[in-house]
Amino acid sequence: MRPRPISREEFARYFQRTRPPPAVANSGGPDSTCLLFLIQRFLADFPSSFRLSSLTVDHALQPDSADMARHAANTAAALRVPHSTSRIPWGTPPFPPLPDPSRPIEAVARTARYSLLWKQMQKDDIGVLALAHHNDDQIETALMRLGRQSSELGGRGILMCRRWGMGQKNDLEWAGYEGLSKWMIRPLLDVSKDRILATCEENELSYVTDSTNFQPAITLRNALRAVLSKDKFDQTHLPPDIQNHLRAINQTISSFPNLSIDLNSPRERLRAAIKTIDSFASDIESQATIQLEHARLASPPGTFILSSHYLQEITNPLLRRAMILRILRYISFHPWGSVRSQARRSRHSLDHIIENVWNPSPFTSRGIRPIVAGGGVLWRPVLVDPLKATANFLGRGGRGILGWMAVRQPPYNPEKMAAYGLEDSLNVDITGTLREALKAWDQGRGSGPQTIQILWDCRFLLDFDLASIPQHLIHDLFQTPPSSSSPKIAIRWWTKYYYPKVVLVPRNGKVAWSEKEDREVVLHSDVKIGLNPVLVQSRPRMSTPYLNKVRNEGGEGLKGNTPIVVSEWVTTRWIRILDPF
Repeated sequence: MRPRPISREEFARYFQRTRPPPAVANSGGPDSTCLLFLIQRFLADFPSSFRLSSLTVDHALQPDSADMARHAANTAAALRVPHSTSRIPWGTPPFPPLPDPSRPIEAVARTARYSLLWKQMQKDDIGVLALAHHNDDQIETALMRLGRQSSELGGRGILMCRRWGMGQKNDLEWAGYEGLSKWMIRPLLDVSKDRILATCEENELSYVTDSTNFQPAITLRNALRAVLSKDKFDQTHLPPDIQNHLRAINQTISSFPNLSIDLNSPRERLRAAIKTIDSFASDIESQATIQLEHARLASPPGTFILSSHYLQEITNPLLRRAMILRILRYISFHPWGSVRSQARRSRHSLDHIIENVWNPSPFTSRGIRPIVAGGGVLWRPVLVDPLKATANFLGRGGRGILGWMAVRQPPYNPEKMAAYGLEDSLNVDITGTLREALKAWDQGRGSGPQTIQILWDCRFLLDFDLASIPQHLIHDLFQTPPSSSSPKIAIRWWTKYYYPKVVLVPRNGKVAWSEKEDREVVLHSDVKIGLNPVLVQSRPRMSTPYLNKVRNEGGEGLKGNTPIVVSEWVTTRWIRILDPF
């Protein structure tokens, strides 16, 4: 039976399940051509203020790549959609040298492509990128993940809607805090490839085809695509590593008792099986959101406390895993969304955390020991006083609600960090950053950005209002030629919860406006509990009693009666989010 083209009404349903995108990643192929056309038609039927645009990356890996990029531009022009093309500058830092076509290049090319797409989104202030992945891509991705022994949570395949994330900490992939407010969407994820082709034919859409997509020996995805197409080809000619991957995939998916599938199953059965896994994983994530809300106890900003008593009611192993992954990603100092922030999703690490946190009697003959099992997160039992909203780290005995607190892992000492080649993300000199920002502000006579933002420890965002910086600081730091003896401004950590404080560091015995010599002067140490509403879909419960205690008494996690210092020109916000995607 001939595949049906995608109708207006059907696409409207798909599109409204995601977010209105102002940009489409357009390769010139049938998938992205179809998506660009459908979104443009949707916006014509339902006018809105969203400005659609088309972005193409010329990967420069094939002789005809420039022709494909030109075709994508022509398609966008025919649809009257603004378009821009970027060419990957292989060999120009931070981009690596041009990959050898005879070796696997899929991951390298993908990283470079997404890097340019991100830069264009930043340049054009684009908040959402629409990608043309379809249901056949979904099947391939899910099967490859299941072949790597992923659980149902990891094997669900591609998400229809997710945040961009902070990215990896390198010049090519880093997105920072801005990655939390930008999105990727895939409106065609429930649509098969043949229906996309039927839509292109029905609407006379011209497209180009990347011939490398049909060469099974190049990538595992290509080989899997050939297997699933049911076209007969000799798998013995595939590279040994691809043959091994295919066997692993087939063995793994055949072992799921409730799916009854293997690589020889009809495509519709595979599609239904992957849809079942996706629905199951989505349900687990929804349950995790509800259970985290109910199990959460009031805690200081940047921490998370689970009620030990409430946890005993949660017996589903995958639900426990989903909850722990969510908390790890929320607390970790590794970039949000990275696998490192989730203990690399290691089964051993996650099982170790779950075994301890779900232990109904954490008291042992050796006492209670905190644990670190990856993700840069420390777990330790606490007693929570519900009346005073305080949490005491346990030795033995005491009164209160027993819970488990997740908090940032303590850092190594500076010598050990230097020996391991680790970045000290807790002690940061920001003098140069502020000096350059003030210089640009002065040269623009106040017409440039008034506020600069600095991400600290991948967990807090500090806003500096340039127009409000005290004149004595400007005099000390920015109106004299900098030298080795000049004072500097730095961000340090304080309290056992690792909050940031902005300090003035004297380098020559003292600073002109301070009577304190040879001591760092705290300029700002306040931390706001409220999150930026732009970054979150839902606002988790926050712990006002802790903030009051810190401000009024010196409080939880502070030495003695340390006062909170508040500066008008600095704002500190906790920005990690508990949302699943």
